Amino acid sequence: MTLAAAVAIVLGAVLTVVAWATASPPGSSPDEDFHITSIWCPSTTDGVCPTRVESGKTQVEVPDLLVDGARCSIFQNAESGACFEDFGHGTVWTSRLNAGGYVGTYYTIMHAFVGTDVLASVFVMRIVNGLLAVALLTALLFLLPRGGGRYLLYTVLPLAVPFAVYIVASVNPSSWAVTGVIVAFFGAYGLFQHVSRARKIGLVVVTLVGALMAAAARADSAAYVGVAIVALAVMFVRLTRSRGTLITVGALAAVLAIGLVGFFASGQSGHVLRGFSGGTAQQTGWTLLFTNMRNVPALLLGFSAVNPNALNWLDTPMPAIVWATAVALACGVGWMGLATMNGRKAVALGGTSLVYVALPLLFLQVSGAKVGSVYQARYTLPLAFVVMATALWSTKDGGAPRMSLTQTSVLVGGLAVAHGVALHTQIRRFVTGLDVTGFDLNRNAEWWHAGPSPMVTWAMGTGGFVLLLAALFLVRREPVGATPSGLPVPVPASEDVTVPLPPTRRARRHPVRTRAAG
Repeated sequence: MTLAAAVAIVLGAVLTVVAWATASPPGSSPDEDFHITSIWCPSTTDGVCPTRVESGKTQVEVPDLLVDGARCSIFQNAESGACFEDFGHGTVWTSRLNAGGYVGTYYTIMHAFVGTDVLASVFVMRIVNGLLAVALLTALLFLLPRGGGRYLLYTVLPLAVPFAVYIVASVNPSSWAVTGVIVAFFGAYGLFQHVSRARKIGLVVVTLVGALMAAAARADSAAYVGVAIVALAVMFVRLTRSRGTLITVGALAAVLAIGLVGFFASGQSGHVLRGFSGGTAQQTGWTLLFTNMRNVPALLLGFSAVNPNALNWLDTPMPAIVWATAVALACGVGWMGLATMNGRKAVALGGTSLVYVALPLLFLQVSGAKVGSVYQARYTLPLAFVVMATALWSTKDGGAPRMSLTQTSVLVGGLAVAHGVALHTQIRRFVTGLDVTGFDLNRNAEWWHAGPSPMVTWAMGTGGFVLLLAALFLVRREPVGATPSGLPVPVPASEDVTVPLPPTRRARRHPVRTRAAG
C-alpha cells in the first residue's frame, strides 16, 4: 500500500466519523442525557457540579440542554431538532447520572473535553471517539503481518453499516466498547504471528489499549475481551516442549486480567448476570424462552439497524435498502469464511456464536421480557465482530480468504449505497423530521448547526466512506507472506503459538550422546 493510498483511506475514515458526529444534536443517541450528565459531572464529591440530595437521590445541576433538550424530540421522529434551540441558557437538577452502574473511567476521561458551549463540547467528544477508533485501526493495519489488513477490513467493514459507525462517533460508552473489543482481538491475533520484536511491542501496546478501553466503557464489553482472547487461544495455542514467547503469553494474561477486573469493577455486572427487573412479558419459563428464540435474530442482526434496532432513541428506522443490504453482505462475507474449517476453528466459532446467541436470551429470560424491550442490540454489538473474525479465519490465505474482483466490487458498491442512505436518513431526522421526504437536505431546514450545510455534511461523509471502502481493493491484492507495508516477513507465520513445558527428569539425567565414527 503506497503512502498516498494510506493517506486517502485515513482521510476517508476521518470524514466519515466527523459527518456522523455532527449529524445530530446533543442527546440524540440512546440514553445520551444520562451519559452526557455523567461526563459533565463524573463525581459528585469533587465539587465539579453543584450537588444535592432530593427524595433519597443524589442530584446535580447541569445545563438544561443536557437533560430537557435531550428529551424534547425523542420518540417523535416527525419532529426536527429545532426544539433544542429553546434550551442551553439555564440549568436544571437531575438524578440521571452514573452512580456506580458504570466503571466511571470513561466519563472521567471524557470530562476533559467539557467546555462552556454544550453543542461544541458534545461534537468534540464524538469526533474524538471517532478519531480514536480511526487511529487504533490504522495502527493495526501497519502492525499486522501476512494479510492482516485484509483480515481486519473484511471483518470490520461489512458489520460497520450503519450501527457501528453511528455508535463509534457518539458520546455513548458503547463507542469505546466496540472499538476496544475489535482492537483487542486483532492486536492479540497479531501476537500469535511471527513478527519483528518492534512490531510485537507495538501490538502489545495496541492490544492493551483496546482492552483498557473496553473495560473502561462497560462491564459486558470487558467480558467480551475475555471471550475474544479465549477464542484466539483455542485457535492458536498448543502445549509443546519447545520454547515459547513470554511477551505473547504475558500480554494475553494481562488482557484477560483487565477483562475480569473491568467486568467486576462496576455495578453493571450485576445487571449482566441478573438482568433488569420489571419485565412486562406475559409468558414465563419455557413459553417465554420459545417466544424469544423465534425473534432473537432481530437482536443478532442489530448491526444493520433492522427493526426494532432503530438509531437514536430507537426512533429512527432505517429504509429497507440499508438493513437488507447490510445483512446480505455481512452474511455473504461470513459464509465465505466457512469454506475453510478445522477442529480448532470449529470450537472457537461454536463457542463465540453460542455466547452471542445465548447472552441476550438469558438476559431476557431472567428479566421476564420479550425481544424488543429491555435488551438492545448495541449491548452485544462488539461480540458480533469477534464472531465474524472467527468465521473468516483461514490458514491458507494468511488471515482471511481473498475475494475476487467481482466480489469486492459488489461489497464496496453495496456498502456505499447502504451507508449513504443511512447517513441521509439520520440527517433528515433532525433537519426536518422524517415526515418530510426528498433528496435535498438543505431545503426548508428547521434545525442545523453553524458547520457545513446538511448536504455538504452528507456528501462529505458519503464520499469519505467510499474512500475508506477503496481499501478493500488494495488489501485484496495484498500478498500472503508480506506485511501491509510490503516488507517481506522473514519467517512464515505459524498457526500456533507454543507454550513451553519444563524438560522431563529423564531428559536431564540421560542426555543424548554421540560417538565419533571410526
